[in-house]
Order: sequence, then structure tokens, then C-alpha cells
Amino acid sequence: MHRRMSALLVVLSLAMAVIAEGQERFGALTGRVTDQQNMAIPGVTVVTTNTESGQVRTFVTDAEGRFTAPDLVPGRYTVRFELTGFSKVERPDVSVVAVDASADAIALAQANVDELVPGRVELFVSDLYAAVPPGRMFDVVAGNLPYVADDDPGLESQVAKHEPALALYGGPDGLDIIRRAAAEVPTWLKPGGTMVIECGGAQEDLIGDVMLGAGLIEVRTARDLAGIERVVYARLPADA
Repeated sequence: MHRRMSALLVVLSLAMAVIAEGQERFGALTGRVTDQQNMAIPGVTVVTTNTESGQVRTFVTDAEGRFTAPDLVPGRYTVRFELTGFSKVERPDVSVVAVDASADAIALAQANVDELVPGRVELFVSDLYAAVPPGRMFDVVAGNLPYVADDDPGLESQVAKHEPALALYGGPDGLDIIRRAAAEVPTWLKPGGTMVIECGGAQEDLIGDVMLGAGLIEVRTARDLAGIERVVYARLPADA
């Protein structure tokens, strides 16, 4: 007899990223897989499929049953959860919504949306939450925000040359915009919702402290393909 598992899937509903020339970073999916007793299930294979492009990506839940699927383009996704001994769970038609401070980036995103997923993605030109309709609540607020310090001597010259400053610099320590985003996020997250932020090298602890200071809990990190801590995420208490 197969045991049953359930998937609490939190979907990117607000991405706050400046898209540099040639980049198309829009959002992420994150979630937690549990059994019928609400116990975490590690080692679950999570398969995301973009139903328009057919792109398939695979992830595995960690020891606490959590997973993060970063860098998803706008569109509709089917998410499948599989583990030997459990019934399969599938969550179809997961939608992605994108927001950007750059009008040029939104124009590029809109062209992609019109071609690939017409009418299925909301796009806003916005400084963080400024243009988001009041009263909207989201399962996830995620972003690739500027995190480079204004006078960072370690910034590669090619990056500084080709990336717009708006996409790079975040104040004296690189975290000014991230602090603003975290301070306001409880207004926009549903109870139990998640905030996901991309970070630079050795910033994960600082950003985690910022999130905790904003009232979020359960700070975690995820590594990129090079093994570098690249994503920090935390959630709003369910009773918030």
C-alpha cells in the first residue's frame, strides 16, 4: 500500500528583480513536502515542467522536506512530486507573476509573455511594492535585488562594464534595497508565506539577520551549481 504525501507549494507571486541586458530572471518555486501526519519527507524528487516551453528541471527535498526551484521564466508549470513507496502528487498550472524597477526589463518580459503565455502573467514596473495594487497578498515574495556594495573593489570589471548600475549597487554594504524589501514584506505575504532573496558571497548571514529583524522565521539558505550560498529564504509565521 502506498503512503500519501502532500505538498505545500508556495508560488512566486511577486518578483522584485532588475533584469540586466540579456538576462531573464523572473522567479522561483519553493515548498515543503510532508506525509499525512505532517512529518517532513526528505529525498522527494520534485520535477517542474513549463507547460509552454516543455523545459523540465529536477530538484530534491532536503532533510526538512523543503525545496527551492530558482530562476523560472514567467509561465505555467506542472510540479510533480515522486518518492518510492508514496503515491505521486502533481500540482498543475502554477502561475508566475513578475515585477521590475526597469521599464526596459518589463518591456522585454512583456514581449516574452505575449509570445509564450499571452494573458497569463501580470507584469508591473515598480520600485519594490510601490505599484502593486493595494490589498494583494502573496504566497512568496522573491527577488534578485541589487546586493553589491557601492565601492566594492572585488566587482569584476566586465560585470561593472556591461551590467546597469541599477541592477548591481545596493548602498554602502549592498543591502539597502534588501532591507527595504524585507521591512515591508509582512504587509504582502500571506500567513506562512515565504520570502526568497538572492545573495552575494558571504552575505547569507547578514541577509538572514535582516529577515529575522523584519519578523520572519526559519531562515535557510540554498547553494548554486558552483556550491556557493546563493539564496536566503525565510517565512512569515502562520499566525501573523
